[in-house]
Amino acid sequence: AGHWIRGRDHSELLWIVGDASRFNAQGAVPTNRTRRDILRKEDENDWHSAEDIRLLTVMAALFHDIGKASQAFQAKLRNRGKPMADAYRHEWVSLRLFEAFVGPGSSDEDWL
Repeated sequence: AGHWIRGRDHSELLWIVGDASRFNAQGAVPTNRTRRDILRKEDENDWHSAEDIRLLTVMAALFHDIGKASQAFQAKLRNRGKPMADAYRHEWVSLRLFEAFVGPGSSDEDWL
């Protein structure tokens, strides 16, 4: 197929050499065909796990906020303007709570 390049992102089809029924309106022609799923689109589509991702995000936010619920962290917030060292980083507290939540313990005592 012969094209007239009209610009960086535009060209016009001028002529076709060969069987015109094989070309589309833009002058493209497939050079090979297969019925196999070579794109494997389902492997690239994460939407089947979107609900899992949403739930994990909500859980991460919840544990992050719970880590800020300690008395030490709240005292730090009330102490405006004066730098105050953390007794424990709230991220660490959040992580430890999450580990306890998903850990092997099954009773409230184990969890606490």
